[in-house]
Amino acid sequence: MTTLPYQDHGYIRFISERTGETLFEIKMLDGSAVVWGSHYRPDEFGLSLAADGATVSVWGRLRDRVGPVVTFGDCLDVLSGFRVELGSLSADFDPSWSRDNT
Repeated sequence: MTTLPYQDHGYIRFISERTGETLFEIKMLDGSAVVWGSHYRPDEFGLSLAADGATVSVWGRLRDRVGPVVTFGDCLDVLSGFRVELGSLSADFDPSWSRDNT
């Protein structure tokens, strides 16, 4: 499991270097975590928000259309290249708005 700090109105996006696909995205809004994950084996990863709201924990394996990319466990097992984008959501961000995450 990998633990990340919670940042209100922030986002974290994992992108496959091999295919350019968004593998996993976490949007942190008003004390909650909104998760989008790749449709390849979606039951292989999970996310939880700590009771105190200070951290987000990620576990499991992320895949792109070719195969496994990274596993979050006792250690980070990198199987293929990926990059992580971090940022802040705009003040007028509407969580009901969706986009193509491919």
